[in-house]
Amino acid sequence: MEALNDTGYILADLYALPDGERSELIDGNIHMIGPPSRTHQKLVGRLNQWITQLKFILNLGKAERNSYGTKTDS
Repeated sequence: MEALNDTGYILADLYALPDGERSELIDGNIHMIGPPSRTHQKLVGRLNQWITQLKFILNLGKAERNSYGTKTDS
């Protein structure tokens, strides 16, 4: 059984929230979190592209052939 903390919220309280609620339990407090912004999503996408390109440049990815016979980075 989990012990109550100073504020009374435990992990079970967080899991009892409705599905789809974005929240975190920090120091016994439940913090509701909004969806990521478009700017955040664009930056994450750009970062992913840069990492993929760097993997290719440094030959860190394993090149495999797809069904069309062309090399793909995995």
